Amino acid sequence: MAFELFGLKFGKTKQEKEESKLTSFVPPDTDDGAVIVETGGFYGQYVDLDGSTRSDYELIQKYRDMSLHPECENAVEEIVNESIITSDNTEVVRLNLDNVKMDDEIKTLITKEFKTVLELLDFNTKGYELYRRWYIDSRLYFHIIVNPNNTRKGIMELRYIDPLNLQKIREFKKETRADGSKLIGDIDEFYIFISMFFQVVRRISPPLQMFRD
Repeated sequence: MAFELFGLKFGKTKQEKEESKLTSFVPPDTDDGAVIVETGGFYGQYVDLDGSTRSDYELIQKYRDMSLHPECENAVEEIVNESIITSDNTEVVRLNLDNVKMDDEIKTLITKEFKTVLELLDFNTKGYELYRRWYIDSRLYFHIIVNPNNTRKGIMELRYIDPLNLQKIREFKKETRADGSKLIGDIDEFYIFISMFFQVVRRISPPLQMFRD
C-alpha cells in the first residue's frame, strides 16, 4: 500500500509501477540538482561533475550570501521567530494524523517515532537553528546512524550534514536493442558525500532530508 507522509512517498501505486517499466532514449526531466550518470555495460560509466555540481554548490552559497544582507537577514529572523515558538506549556511541533487514512495502531507507532526523532534532534533546544538552516539552504540533511550489530535499537543518532558536501546522483542504465537503438532502463538514485577538507568521496544511501518548495 502506497501512502505519503511529510512530503515523502512510501511504496508505489499500481500506476507508478507501470510507469517505471516505460523506456525512453532520454533521461527524465528533473530540476533537483542531481548529476546524471550513464552506465555503459562493459564500457564502464561516466560521471559529469563539472556543471551541475558547481551550480548546485554555488546556488546554496548564493542563498547564504543573500541571507547576510541586512534586509534579508531581518526578514529571515522574523519568519523563523514566527515559525518556531518555544514554550514550557506547549510543544514546539506536533504531529496531526487525523486526516490520514491509517489504522489507529499505525498512527500510534508513527507518533511515537516522530517524538523519538524530535528527541534525537534536540528540537526543543535546537529547533530555531535547524529551521533557520532549512529556510536559507532550502534543504536539510542528516546522517542516520544505527548500530550495525544491533539494528533493532533503531536510530542512535542524527548527525547534521552540510548540504555543500552532498551531491545527488541519478544513474541510468542504457539497454541496446536488436536494431542498435539505445533506451534507458533502470534508474538508480543515491548521494555522494564530498569533503574538500578530508578529500573523500563516499557513496551513501539517501539521508533523512527536508526540502523547501
